[in-house]
Amino acid sequence: MRELESDSKDRKRNEVLSGAIDLIGGLLGGRKSTRSILGGVRRAGSSRRTSANASQRVASAKNRLAEKADELQELADTLTDALQDSQDEWEEAAEKVISYEVGLEKADILVKDLVLVWIPTD
Repeated sequence: MRELESDSKDRKRNEVLSGAIDLIGGLLGGRKSTRSILGGVRRAGSSRRTSANASQRVASAKNRLAEKADELQELADTLTDALQDSQDEWEEAAEKVISYEVGLEKADILVKDLVLVWIPTD
């Protein structure tokens, strides 16, 4: 967007300078002055259209930027809501957890299968 704004300003500045140079050249040009003034007017019209197009591109870029900022805000709101819902869900699940105390006596241990595993290493 900054590049488009800079381009638009440069085009407007060039349009003014070109018009001034054409006017001075027409006044100092002698017999060709009428023809050169008309050529300058045509070039000025073309420059004006180019400047207007650059201004429209800047306005369009600003609109797209505003739309993207709105979309980003909507996404942030959606994410915040989803995270809050997830946190509420896990807090509810945590309230349902029941704690049991497990004793560490020898009688509490029962061996069902005894398996030997050999893992070769290089």
